[in-house]
Amino acid sequence: MAEEDKEIITGTVTNMESGESWGVEFKLFPTDMELMAIVKVERTEIFADTDNPKSTQLTVECKALDSLGFVYNLNLEFTPETVEEKDMIIADMKTGIIYMVKGRYSICQEDLIIGIHDPEYLLLPSSFNEEDVREVFKVNGNELARVQ
Repeated sequence: MAEEDKEIITGTVTNMESGESWGVEFKLFPTDMELMAIVKVERTEIFADTDNPKSTQLTVECKALDSLGFVYNLNLEFTPETVEEKDMIIADMKTGIIYMVKGRYSICQEDLIIGIHDPEYLLLPSSFNEEDVREVFKVNGNELARVQ
């Protein structure tokens, strides 16, 4: 393998539901760019590896606000290292809770969902009024507010 190809990831991905497989080639290019948003938790999914019970991924589906108040879908992707960390994240990510989040992000090309990986999350700073933020989610998340 040439020196410049050492960072290329290759392999096969298999859809566990359909059994369909496809090849993957990807050049990892991590940067220090981060995304910051206000989020409202919608739902938490737990993906446990049956072969390795300590390996768990948590996907928290959220509605998020961009810097102008537009509402979009955002997933928070957590890979806790301990059972205690997993339990704490699950306890924190209750439906309807609002957080300020930031972290390294990626965009899934297939469904255009943005994901933040192992984000930092904090309660809404006192400079924001939670009732106002909830109103923005309600009004701007409405179908009539969608920009085509």
